[in-house]
Amino acid sequence: MFKFIGTIIVLGLTFYGGYYVGKRSFSEMTQTIGGLSRDLMDKTLGFERTLRLRQSVLDAKGLVIQARGNVIDRNFGTGAKDLAAAGDALEKALGIERSTEVAAKLKPLLSALRVLQRDLESGKPADRGQLQTIEKQLDGVLGP
Repeated sequence: MFKFIGTIIVLGLTFYGGYYVGKRSFSEMTQTIGGLSRDLMDKTLGFERTLRLRQSVLDAKGLVIQARGNVIDRNFGTGAKDLAAAGDALEKALGIERSTEVAAKLKPLLSALRVLQRDLESGKPADRGQLQTIEKQLDGVLGP
């Protein structure tokens, strides 16, 4: 029974495909297929770019959380290294998205991270509240 229904479906699709090809010119069909493939490539590249951006921001957020833990434990050198790595992750994210509103949100965060990093490297204790603020702003960049 399933074999019979499958055969009927294949014959129907073959008939429809032949009818469609007969009604349209070859150049029109190649343009349609070319347009569809370009749209698919654009969407795929957009998804890849968005995924890499989100991954870089998530990496930065994780490193900021580690740095905050190190500051609480009074490990300022390790905290400074974590903030440096978080800054590198944000720079990578800025390299992916240069001229969007996301980049406008990331630039002040990057400068704040660099200031905190310099403070920790010089031996000054960093403000935990400022680290929490940066973490919340990174959450805002990631969105819901």
